[in-house]
Amino acid sequence: MALADVIVQVARLRAAFPGERMPEETVTLYANKLTDINPRLLVATVERLIEESKFLPKIAEIRETAARIAGLLPAGSAEALALVRRADRRETIY
Repeated sequence: MALADVIVQVARLRAAFPGERMPEETVTLYANKLTDINPRLLVATVERLIEESKFLPKIAEIRETAARIAGLLPAGSAEALALVRRADRRETIY
């Protein structure tokens, strides 16, 4: 995704959480860290975060939400725990 397009999405987040401070350096950092996300996925991610977050999401939260939307992470903690338990049964580390 082009940096300018990512900056637009970060600006949307910034506008959705007007009570939180986000200096221009932070906007640039966010944009640089999110350029590898598919453009349509980033738009969907920002939409979801605007609708569901109480506070301005951190970069890690944005990336995690994008991964969940893309189906790369389980939706809830119960699913995550089930995955860990399945993996634990397959591998025993000594």
